[in-house]
Amino acid sequence: MKKLMICLFLTIASSVLAQGPGSAGVVFLLIQPSPRAIGMGGGSVASIKTDAIGIAFNPARLGVAALDKYFVGEFYPNKTAWLPQLAPDIRYNARTVLFGYNFKRLEKGMPISFGIGYTRIFIDLGEQIITGENDPTPLGRFRSTERANVWTFGVGVDHLVKAGIGLSLKDIESNLAPPVAGAEQSGGQASATAHDWGLVVHLPIDEAISKLGKISFEPYPGVRPSLGLGFGYSKSNIGDKITYIDASQADPLPRIARVGFSLNAGLLLVSAKQIWHIFSYEHLNEAEQLLVRTGSGSVTYAKLLGDIDIWNHVIRGKSGATIITKRGWELRLFEIFSYQQGRHEDALGKVYYDTEGIGLGLSGVLKAIWHLSPQSENSGVIAFLTNHLDIQYHSSNLNAGEGHPLGKTKFRGISVRFF
Repeated sequence: MKKLMICLFLTIASSVLAQGPGSAGVVFLLIQPSPRAIGMGGGSVASIKTDAIGIAFNPARLGVAALDKYFVGEFYPNKTAWLPQLAPDIRYNARTVLFGYNFKRLEKGMPISFGIGYTRIFIDLGEQIITGENDPTPLGRFRSTERANVWTFGVGVDHLVKAGIGLSLKDIESNLAPPVAGAEQSGGQASATAHDWGLVVHLPIDEAISKLGKISFEPYPGVRPSLGLGFGYSKSNIGDKITYIDASQADPLPRIARVGFSLNAGLLLVSAKQIWHIFSYEHLNEAEQLLVRTGSGSVTYAKLLGDIDIWNHVIRGKSGATIITKRGWELRLFEIFSYQQGRHEDALGKVYYDTEGIGLGLSGVLKAIWHLSPQSENSGVIAFLTNHLDIQYHSSNLNAGEGHPLGKTKFRGISVRFF
């Protein structure tokens, strides 16, 4: 009889991500894949910024992104070393591609957008050594992996407020051990399906007052301040249990609720041909809770918000006994450089860490050339690229302290956008 020596770090990794008074399988689905969001403490469900991989935590953001983007692709240039201080060979990777269209662009079109996206999330848990039951002699090797293929659909509306709703369909595979010859069950291999849904609302306060009250917000011609609020909610990983060996011992999927709000402010340089964000600031607060409840051999699920209190956990950002909170902010200058900081607090799992990140954008460089070099307006190439292309790079770090499993974890991401 053969035995697979699955490393202890799988158990520890699950406990690091444990949230709320329950337990669940395929916890890799709880890892925030967006480098920008990680820099802001991990919050993303209410963000006003177009963040392609961010739809993994709130599919509704796809509907809002489709209001002004035709195509967005985001990927990791290199796999991320996950839990690098615990195991050297765990690698995490994610990529997303989005397509969207705003029907307002049509003659007499409605201010409604539709988007479709595909996301692939993958984690390589390293190579395992297969040995005999009582003999340490290696008999073979097996690479443990888990992955999710996600199709997302979103609808957005732009009328005084920008609102979106979205749905994601997930196909999940978990391969923790090789099949055992002659066994009735697959051992460490399993699959499952799940879905997510979410909503997001962004209120551009300055635009709403300007339209309703016919008030100009331009202290100088072509210069306009901006101010907005955002709210987001998502419920993820809704589906049946995942079974490895015995159906009576199946693990529930990590069903989770997330609620967040955002505050946005900035200064815009507006011309007939383009809008240039001189600076923009976004602050995010978010609370989340695992909705799985286990006990007495049964599994139940909390409703909608679980134990999340909007005022205390979301608005005030106070963590609770079973509530994880994430707080963060981003300052972006000239659409070229951005800096993020954030804080993640999980009282139940005793996981506390700070985050930081930076971002670089091509769009701001092209707009700077456009404004500082008058002759560039006559260049068809520069004009086209300025108005239709942006490439961004984001880098973020988890500062969990020396010796912590999450310490020195770094995420890198590149996004390409056509609009």
